Order: sequence, then structure tokens, then C-alpha cells
Amino acid sequence: MAILGVDEHTAVTIDLGDGRVTVAGRGALTVRRHGAETRLPAGSVTGLPGFRTAPSTPSGLPRPPWPA
Repeated sequence: MAILGVDEHTAVTIDLGDGRVTVAGRGALTVRRHGAETRLPAGSVTGLPGFRTAPSTPSGLPRPPWPA
């Protein structure tokens, strides 16, 4: 299970057909799973496979968006 946090004035588009997740607007998307979190700022585009496993860094430190 994951918790998704979307900042105000921010939109997240999950395109199942293209397999992409896009963050738009002024803020960011935060993905929290197993006590670790990853923050994707507006303008980020990531592939759906990487998004499903985020965050994967054991330290919980943010990392750059995954390749699309």
C-alpha cells in the first residue's frame, strides 16, 4: 500500500495507456510507502513501473524521477 499526497494547485495524471505519470502545476506529488517517501516536483514525468515501486531507496531520501 502507498499513500499519495498531492499539493494544492497541483495535478497528477496517470496514463495507463502510455504507462506514464505526469505532475503539473505549482507543487509536487509525494509517494509514501513503508516509512519512506519520494517527492516528484511539478514538471516530472515518470514511467508507471517505477512509480508502482516508489520509493525504493532504503534511506527514504528523495531521488530524481524515474525514466519514462
